[in-house]
Amino acid sequence: MKEVVATVSSKGQVVIPVEVRKQLGIEQGDKVLFILNEEGQVELKSVKYPTVASLRGAAGKLAGKPL
Repeated sequence: MKEVVATVSSKGQVVIPVEVRKQLGIEQGDKVLFILNEEGQVELKSVKYPTVASLRGAAGKLAGKPL
């Protein structure tokens, strides 16, 4: 196990260290997912959409209102 430290800015922003980005395959413009569990741990994953069909539901619902 390896620990990598990053600093939180005054705006609450964190730069993901290059070593972590390489490990997760994160590139500029990619989305990341934070998973919070009941034990207070946070998991970080890169979000990849391999096909257009895999985007289904990614934006949520429109509360039943037609466009």
